[in-house]
Amino acid sequence: MKKKSIKTFIIGFGSLIVVFVSLFLGASSGFISYSTAKRNADAQLDEAISANAESVKSTLDLYRSEVVLSAKFSDTYDESLSLDERIANLSKIAEGTHFKDFSISNIAGETYNQTDIFDRDYFKSAMRDTPIISSPVIRRTDDSVVMMSAAKIDDGSFTGAIYGAIDYKTFSDIVGEINIGESGFAFITDKRGQIVAHKDLEYVSSLSNFISLAQEDDKYLPIAKIVSKMTNGESGKEIIQYDGEEHYIAYSPIETDENWSIAVVVPKAEMMSGFTSSIMWMIITTIALLILGIIACYFMADRISYPISESAKYMAKFAEGDFNSEIEIYTSIREIDEVKNSLLISLDTLKTNINDLNIVLDAISNRDLTRDPQAAFSGGYWQIKFSLENILGKFREVFVTLRNISNSLYTGAEQISAGSETLSENSITQNANIEELKISIDNISQHIGGTVKNTQRARDITQKAVEEVAIGNDKMAEMLKSMDEISSASNEISNINKTIEDIAFQTNILALNASVEAARAGAAGKGFAVVAGEVRNLAIKSAEAANTTKKLIENSIIVVDKGTNIANETAQSLQAVVSEVQQVDRIVDDITVLAANQSKEISEVSKNIDLIASATQETSAAAEEYAAMSREFSEQANVLKALIDEFKLEQIDEEQEQDKQ
Repeated sequence: MKKKSIKTFIIGFGSLIVVFVSLFLGASSGFISYSTAKRNADAQLDEAISANAESVKSTLDLYRSEVVLSAKFSDTYDESLSLDERIANLSKIAEGTHFKDFSISNIAGETYNQTDIFDRDYFKSAMRDTPIISSPVIRRTDDSVVMMSAAKIDDGSFTGAIYGAIDYKTFSDIVGEINIGESGFAFITDKRGQIVAHKDLEYVSSLSNFISLAQEDDKYLPIAKIVSKMTNGESGKEIIQYDGEEHYIAYSPIETDENWSIAVVVPKAEMMSGFTSSIMWMIITTIALLILGIIACYFMADRISYPISESAKYMAKFAEGDFNSEIEIYTSIREIDEVKNSLLISLDTLKTNINDLNIVLDAISNRDLTRDPQAAFSGGYWQIKFSLENILGKFREVFVTLRNISNSLYTGAEQISAGSETLSENSITQNANIEELKISIDNISQHIGGTVKNTQRARDITQKAVEEVAIGNDKMAEMLKSMDEISSASNEISNINKTIEDIAFQTNILALNASVEAARAGAAGKGFAVVAGEVRNLAIKSAEAANTTKKLIENSIIVVDKGTNIANETAQSLQAVVSEVQQVDRIVDDITVLAANQSKEISEVSKNIDLIASATQETSAAAEEYAAMSREFSEQANVLKALIDEFKLEQIDEEQEQDKQ
């Protein structure tokens, strides 16, 4: 990571402070200006709302009082007068008021103009003796847009209402006089959100409602939300997005029976124009302060950093070993000048001490341990001199000790070398004897291995014989089962043969009876006698054949019984053979296990001998290695002795001689 210079640090840190202070002051001033501008805007809006609400309220009171006063003139509803006279009287009364005209209705809402106003809110309020000014409505007599008001008439002889029309622009003219900013405006809505007054008369004449307009065009949504609050009798101040820019809107109910509310809308930019101008001046002032502050930081950093930078360059040369360069720093700053003088004194002292150290270290590099430091090494440098003298003393003691040890090592190395040679020769002889023993064990292991293989083969053969005998025994059992089945079949055939003999005997008897009956029948039974004779002959032949078959079957049964006995004896013999072969197999298994154990034991012996041989070989190799190392050790001890003898230790030798004396 690249380190910054002190000049860069001072400029950066100073500029940072200037920036921070300038931004802090600018932000503080901006916040104060914004707060002031917002308070002024709120005050203007509150004043506009209050003044115009009061003006509208006064106008409403005036119009209500005029219509109530007009209701007191009886010649406008006196039915003893003609209708034309009454209408003429109403016109005269209207001329002295703000109403365009007046008319009369009875209690059912039927008017002089042949219209019906029973469903109108202003009529209903009048009949409740609470006259109001209506929102703009379309007049039924001429379809014009007007605002209506009515007052109750009840003098005992007539009950009804007097009502009159007011120009729908009346209240729009009042709110149009509100001047806040260049494009600010005000509007009035009734309890349903209908626009009662607006500088744009189109909204009033079309009986518009901002809530309904918002359903058709999204741009009216923000102001429609405000109108919804106004219909609930709420008051407040908010910022809304309207016609593509932010607007302040203040709204408040007009405390009258009409339940109207007034709102003032002013673009935020116009309300905060003074704040914007002050912010621009603050930004310009802040930038100017930043520039001046950074320039001041630059000059201050240059005056401080130059002498420090020059000192750092001199110290860098000194660190590189250049002790002859002169430091030339001219400054009017007292503290930096004191630092320069202290630096020069420190460097002179350091030069002296380094030169003395060089003399001592140069002597040590030339194997001379008799030279001691001569400089004063005052102050904290005294510790360096103390440490160097301790090092020299330790070196001298170490080298004297090393010289004595090297002499002893040389003598011991010669003795170790001779012993290692003898050990190496004995290890070679022992290794040869173990090799011969290993060869003998390997031969025994091979013979036992052959025995194990042969016993394994014998075991495989006996197992195969046992399997073959077992198969023969199974076949013999199947043959015995077949013999039993043959014997059973022979018995069944014998039973069938007996049945055949019985059938032949019965047939013969029937044939005799038939012959007797044929004889009795005389000539008519001759044909039947011939048939009976043939049947008899067949019966006799069947009996003879059955008898012959019986004899053959009896002979077969005898032969089968004999074969069954022989098969049983053979099966018993096979079972005895299986038993004997199984005993032989067990004996062979035992022999195989014994041979395998012997082979395993011989293998273990062979492994142990291999380990002994390996250890002996390692011992032999180690002995040879030790012999070589001891020879090398002896040579190195000789070299060490020669090397230590090169160091100059006369002073120490003299001190030791004096100690002996």
